[in-house]
Amino acid sequence: MHLARIGVFVSLILPCVACDQAAKLIAKETLDYGHRVEHLNGIVRLELVENSGALLSLGSSLSEPLRNAIFLFLVPLGLTVLAISLLRSRNLSMLAGCGVSLLIGGGLGNFIDRVLNDGAVVDFVSIGMGGLRTGIFNVSDVAIVAGSLLVFLGMRDRGADVPVSGTGSD
Repeated sequence: MHLARIGVFVSLILPCVACDQAAKLIAKETLDYGHRVEHLNGIVRLELVENSGALLSLGSSLSEPLRNAIFLFLVPLGLTVLAISLLRSRNLSMLAGCGVSLLIGGGLGNFIDRVLNDGAVVDFVSIGMGGLRTGIFNVSDVAIVAGSLLVFLGMRDRGADVPVSGTGSD
């Protein structure tokens, strides 16, 4: 493992988690549940909610034991596998590596929230106009979506350089 590489990725993960947790703390201290605050003629809405599911509340209707198994066991396991893969990969482009770092940071931010908030994450912002709006999300969700896009772009740019079978042969 190259120390400089670790430094780059940690320098993305830690601020991602810190910004997410700080934004959620500010949202909880300044917003009231069930009350909307609109900015820019309603394009940006701040609305404090707790989400027991994933992005766009996916999985929120699952039983509590199943949700806990997924979000408090499988997600951290997946984040650990991602972190190990990130540190061990020789073929991962810097762009894809930054994307994986954002995925890890976003995942950690939401995992911390679930541990502190009885299995739920704090969401507080939506963007849109009229009837066309995003779901209510948080900073970790933005990091996860941005990280996914960077991984896709980074792997697409590497093309044939990334071995599919893990054997390294073409």
